[in-house]
Amino acid sequence: MELGARGSVASSRPLDFGVSLYRFEIDDILVPFQVADSEEVFFRNERRATNLGFELTASWAVTWQLRADLSLTGSDFEHDSFDECPEGGDVCLTHEDNDVPGMPQNHAFARVAYDHAGIGVVGGALAGGVFARGVFASMDLHWVGEYFANDLNGPNSLNPAYWTSDVRLGTRLALAGIRLELAIGI
Repeated sequence: MELGARGSVASSRPLDFGVSLYRFEIDDILVPFQVADSEEVFFRNERRATNLGFELTASWAVTWQLRADLSLTGSDFEHDSFDECPEGGDVCLTHEDNDVPGMPQNHAFARVAYDHAGIGVVGGALAGGVFARGVFASMDLHWVGEYFANDLNGPNSLNPAYWTSDVRLGTRLALAGIRLELAIGI
């Protein structure tokens, strides 16, 4: 089940926002696993998992050309009932109430983007007509919270939180009905 709302504050600089809450109960979820001394990834059916979470978003038009976006996500993905019984073993491991591996509980994303569309006339009717151009740039920051790498959720399987960032610059060109966008990103 998911419950959400979106809205907008209309002004000379509009602010769009959204909020959503969700709860999913999943039977026979597929979870990846690996065996010792192998890089192969296998999948098994887990009995049951519950996923709870929320997302908050905001997008603000600072000016006509400049926009700022932000999103925050929180989630709690847990095994409800899942026992792992290794072949030939006498002991089964229970993973009840452990986090589903590979699923960070928190994410944050922020972007600042500039987009300027300019129009100029080059030549004339004989030279090919209107030449439109524009430039754009954006910078993104993405934070991912720590998460477990296996079903045991032990201290040695905790992946640390991390940041990534991207910068993108580009231009748009249009000539005689052909549109072209050139960009570089790091």
